[in-house]
Amino acid sequence: AKLHYKDKVKVDVFVAGPSVPNQIRHLKQMIAKKYDGIIMYPISPTALNKTIGQAVKAGIVCMAYDSEVTHPEAYNLTFDQYDAGRRTAEWLANAMNNEGNYVIIGGVPGTTVDKLRTQAAKDVFKKHPKMKMIAEFWGMWAQGPAEEGMVKVIAAHPKIDGVWAQVGGVGV
Repeated sequence: AKLHYKDKVKVDVFVAGPSVPNQIRHLKQMIAKKYDGIIMYPISPTALNKTIGQAVKAGIVCMAYDSEVTHPEAYNLTFDQYDAGRRTAEWLANAMNNEGNYVIIGGVPGTTVDKLRTQAAKDVFKKHPKMKMIAEFWGMWAQGPAEEGMVKVIAAHPKIDGVWAQVGGVGV
């Protein structure tokens, strides 16, 4: 917290990883401790709704950032993820002169961010029949899984002209 809030706000950080059960467990701990507010990165748009409902009923303000939830009383702070995927895919298609072999590295499966960005990229690539997707995998928005996946793809496909990835560039 900023210095002028240091005596007014206490911040706890929980990291559930890409696990809905872990995230629900953490949310229930926060509800039991009677937090005033919860800011979360939801792994699923719907799986947290029951627990978010319990938090709201307990008077806790719930806000999801980047990835969204569908609970009607939660706040979502995000931007146009589809547009982000579209723009990056258009850049890659242009850089590849709209032809060649490409790989798609998604984010964390089930999140709205991954679904929207990946769908946008696929929609762009469909417009270019000379572009061929040769592999697709989830990079989990992390360097390690992106690198591990690319090692397998490179071993199986000697000619790769482009990679569309949400995260994991260093590993790629």
